[in-house]
Amino acid sequence: MILERARKIHLGNVDAGWWSDLNTGDCILVTRNRPELMMLVVSELAEAHEGQMRGIPDDKLPQHPMFNVELADTAIRLLDMIGAEERLHGVLTVAQSFDFDRMVGDLLTQTNVSLMDAVNCVSTAMEHYRKGRTEEYRIALLASLVMVFAVAYVHEVDNLWQIIDQKISFNRERADHKPENRRAANGKRF
Repeated sequence: MILERARKIHLGNVDAGWWSDLNTGDCILVTRNRPELMMLVVSELAEAHEGQMRGIPDDKLPQHPMFNVELADTAIRLLDMIGAEERLHGVLTVAQSFDFDRMVGDLLTQTNVSLMDAVNCVSTAMEHYRKGRTEEYRIALLASLVMVFAVAYVHEVDNLWQIIDQKISFNRERADHKPENRRAANGKRF
């Protein structure tokens, strides 16, 4: 299920132009800046923390708390990256037998999870990427996703997949996500 979701989200982002050079339209699957993508994951986690501290509704999906939607945004970014890495390097062997729900459950019995634990998982992925350890990097992306769902569970966000789907639908219609608006001055570049 996770790999299917990752593939679907990634291909949706390809169709939306996020994996193409804004000026030429050329595919940037190989050249897209992975450290930048991981920093964007961390920024989503920082926004989740802000939502948690302020206890306010999300500005895009006001029917949900900001915390929940930012966790969904984090998961979307991770799933997109997992889908991209699979497209680039093939299926990660460990992912073929990956029991996502069991991994989340095991994590919850071993530790008290927090947003900082999710940041640490992304940091581990970054370190593996920096040192050219492709398989470890890809495994760390999966571990980061598991951690995000564990954080959601601890904070009683029981509908994270539903929020993910709602946010994907919302993003599909956003003017600031359209390539023509991203090319404009002060447009969203990454």
